[in-house]
Amino acid sequence: MEVEVHLQGNGKAHVTYRVHWSNTGTDMHGFYLQGTAGKPSFKPSVAVLPSGRKVPLKIKRAGNKWDVILAKGRGWGPGEATYVVQYETDLFAAKRVDLTTKGSESLMVFNWAAVQWDEPLEHETVTVRFDSVPAGVLGDLGLDGATALGLRTESFVNKQYLLTYTGVAPKDGASPVLEMRAHQDKVATKGKHRLQLYFPVRYFPALKPRLKIRAENDANKAAAKAVADRAYAAAEAKRRAAERRFAVVLSFLAVPLVGLFLLAMLRKHKGLARAYATAPNVLWDRDDWDPPRIRVSTFRVEGKVAELSEIEALVLLGLPFSVLLAMLLDKLVAAGRIRRSTEGDRLEVARVGDVPADDEPYTAFVWKGLAEEGGPVPPGLVQALGELVVGTLQRKAW
Repeated sequence: MEVEVHLQGNGKAHVTYRVHWSNTGTDMHGFYLQGTAGKPSFKPSVAVLPSGRKVPLKIKRAGNKWDVILAKGRGWGPGEATYVVQYETDLFAAKRVDLTTKGSESLMVFNWAAVQWDEPLEHETVTVRFDSVPAGVLGDLGLDGATALGLRTESFVNKQYLLTYTGVAPKDGASPVLEMRAHQDKVATKGKHRLQLYFPVRYFPALKPRLKIRAENDANKAAAKAVADRAYAAAEAKRRAAERRFAVVLSFLAVPLVGLFLLAMLRKHKGLARAYATAPNVLWDRDDWDPPRIRVSTFRVEGKVAELSEIEALVLLGLPFSVLLAMLLDKLVAAGRIRRSTEGDRLEVARVGDVPADDEPYTAFVWKGLAEEGGPVPPGLVQALGELVVGTLQRKAW
């Protein structure tokens, strides 16, 4: 497998995976790609089949991974094929490219790894082109030439990989830039291919203003999370207080009910005692007597006591619908029915798997109201959920 990373001076990158597959079957379609650093924005990608024909790839999200398959349901085999997957991503936003210091010197750190595979690899070669680091000359630079440019590496990088440093010409004909290649043979299943390099920050002047913006965004997210946590804590406290009030009321109601039950049992006991005392005086001579007719009565009035679910009871006790929706989203996440992520300062959710069971109508209603491909929570979902719960309460109460 070969991977190419073209890193720009602003921390954004174009990544290309060339994955060679050997298939002894007759109907291979694709594979799952998982663990990319940063959110990928896929570009036109192809597979080169054993015949040499290039077939476009269809890449779609499948839970927390990407399903990479041949377009239009095509398959291939037997033989060997190469899948060429391309995407752009922001490694600075993903904190795989960042700023650090060593003493008084400001450095850019490139801390990135290729995805891990659930099968062993014959080899893995990662080529990183630093578009903003001038090489000065074309051709092999060697470790000394790269060091003269300010490159530093962690010791594990030098021990684990065969490294080469080259000056290459960009396609636009600009001056040569530095390209580093890290090669490794016989990579084990789920083997790591991690690189950690450092350059003087002068090659990456766009990172400092981006760092300031990112720090402000992180602070805003932290403040928003604190507000949300306080709101959730307040709602939880309100719910627990309502539960305590309900328990107190129930205890007051239980006392007279227990008294009535004991009084009825006492009267029944007295009646049984009298019957037992007079039983010898009763003559059971006849066999043509009619059994007594039993008349059953009840104090229950239909509709006065509704059988409510937990969700309906919480709404009846005054829980806000927005908090109710947050609770249902947490329940769906715990059940593995939705995927929740944060993009920038926006919460995104996407459906995963099948619709919840019929005995969970409100979680199923929320699940159906979310986008399958992912996106923000629909603005009208809270109101629709509230109308559904209130309507159900009215039907059960009357």
